Amino acid sequence: MYLAYSDDSKTKHNNVEWQVMSTVMVKDETFRGFELHMGLIAAELLPPEKYEQFAEFHASDLYNGTKAFEGIEWAQRMSILEILLTLLEKEKIPVIYGAVDLSRLNKTIYASANPIEMTFRMCALGVQDWMSKQLQEKFSQYRDHKTPDEQVRFDDVAVFILDDFEGNKPLKSSLQQAFRQMRKPMRPPSFQSGSMATRKPWMKRGSRSLCATTILDWLASAP
Repeated sequence: MYLAYSDDSKTKHNNVEWQVMSTVMVKDETFRGFELHMGLIAAELLPPEKYEQFAEFHASDLYNGTKAFEGIEWAQRMSILEILLTLLEKEKIPVIYGAVDLSRLNKTIYASANPIEMTFRMCALGVQDWMSKQLQEKFSQYRDHKTPDEQVRFDDVAVFILDDFEGNKPLKSSLQQAFRQMRKPMRPPSFQSGSMATRKPWMKRGSRSLCATTILDWLASAP
């Protein structure tokens, strides 16, 4: 099973031209090691007096030198981001993103469309494509090297984990509806689940629950 951690670029707080959502695909059995690695980075790079303030590596705090990173030089804060981002390559973590040019969107007849929902749908379908390719590769390997009586399961799923958006209930409802349109419950008579057959139902996360938050923030916010 994959944990599909997703986060958006929070454009309402910034004068930016793009709405971006990024998703990192973390294999469930690698999560604890990934979390431990980031904890060791914190222990090595943060001064001990900052430990009680530290909850997670948050990109906005690293950029602005706030909260646990207050008083830490810009170069050191950027080196922390660089170290964290190297984990993507080292752990071979797939990154999927959706991006909307807000200026171009505002000039179209569908300018009222919610760009966060648009990027969510892009990420969701991108995850679907990536999962489908993994399934095809596994089946090809099995077909080429199968042995008599060998049994193999091809049932990997991705669990979407996204902000709860409690402060924006219309957006939360919109994203839930978008998800349910793409990943319908299996019901008779067809038992078809829609375009997102490899997804589990909607899940949410709090802002302190993920070790991958900084990587998502950086990917969603970087120019």
